[in-house]
Amino acid sequence: MRPIRLIALDLDGTLLRSDKTVSPYARSVLERLRGQGIRLVYATARPPRGVACLRLPAADGLVCHNGVLVYRDGRLESRQGLPAGVLGPLLRAFLAAQPGARLALELGGALYANFNARELWPDSDFLPSTLLDLPPLEADKLLLDLGGGRAPLRWLEAHLPEGCYLQISEGRVAMLLNRQATKLQGVRLLLRAFGLDLRETAAFGDDLNDLELLSACGLGVAMAGALEPVKAAATAVCGPCDEDGVARFLDGLFPAQAL
Repeated sequence: MRPIRLIALDLDGTLLRSDKTVSPYARSVLERLRGQGIRLVYATARPPRGVACLRLPAADGLVCHNGVLVYRDGRLESRQGLPAGVLGPLLRAFLAAQPGARLALELGGALYANFNARELWPDSDFLPSTLLDLPPLEADKLLLDLGGGRAPLRWLEAHLPEGCYLQISEGRVAMLLNRQATKLQGVRLLLRAFGLDLRETAAFGDDLNDLELLSACGLGVAMAGALEPVKAAATAVCGPCDEDGVARFLDGLFPAQAL
């Protein structure tokens, strides 16, 4: 295995504890490694506002919305959203066929929903909307609450627009995304900018949207609480997030006394 020069971290269920904080110990480990010249990237399904509200250690890159938005040193490098020409007709047909579907849309930096979105994301602000009353702009992603049953998901699977894919998150939400918007593609873009490659990358995650990235990296580490397919795709498994599994693994991989 080549020396690790970049660390890509999922947030929820991985770096973040259950209370959505980063422990002082985990913070010290990440800051030490970054101070030693190892690049740090956060790769998450959260929107930028959902990352900004967290007190995270500084990083060199940020992959948001599962790869829709990619930032390097705070500057937007790439955006791979859902074109308006695709989304408008899809929404009209979908809501006509599945009138009870609970949908949310990330558009223009805000969350719009036709239900009380705080039932899924308790701390999120959202704007009530039918989703058919919005301007024809390029959206970041469409989200479907699976708690109301699987019929709307089956409809989406049968009418999936070309160039899009569905990603299940936390077993509760289906995300409709641009095919180019994945965590792996976002990390690849940043690696090229830094002059590095996947063989020099360690990635940590717990959910299905982390599986591709963990499989492709030189070192893919699944959390103790990760889904079984994620563990099967990983090189190693670390401790749970509430026991600072990521930081303890990195502390063992890069012992302070050896640097």
